[in-house]
Amino acid sequence: MKIGVISDTHNVLHPKILREFRGVDVILHAGDIVQPMILDELRTVAPVTAVCGNCDVSEWGYDLPASVELKFGNRRIFMIHEFPGCNPHHLPPALYSRWSIFRPQIVIFGHTHKPDNRQTAQILFFNPGSPTLPRGGHHPSIGILHLTQDTVIGEHIYL
Repeated sequence: MKIGVISDTHNVLHPKILREFRGVDVILHAGDIVQPMILDELRTVAPVTAVCGNCDVSEWGYDLPASVELKFGNRRIFMIHEFPGCNPHHLPPALYSRWSIFRPQIVIFGHTHKPDNRQTAQILFFNPGSPTLPRGGHHPSIGILHLTQDTVIGEHIYL
């Protein structure tokens, strides 16, 4: 399975993103979308699941969940916009409880605008960075997760 991962688009979607996501099975947007038309454009490529980011402050944005738990085959994915220090103990108590029950193998997050791809304690923490407003000297980026029965590989695509 091939999953497109994007975050922090801030109401801009470069056409190259749609080309890079061609062929993915699903797209996961980790928040800071700003306008729903971004999700509509992404849906022209594949089904989209999104969470609310801190900049999704309009009425439609509040309708998005703060986090989601997804299952793809034997893989459990937890997606949230802000995940301080990649430490579940920093989550609010209700979210931490959901985390503990779900026991994800992959965490997708955004907010920092910096790509991240680290494996710790049997969990892959993946931030695609930002295709619009990268920070910390990073280039604009999105991500792809490659899932097989035995492996998970996170890949950043620099635009």
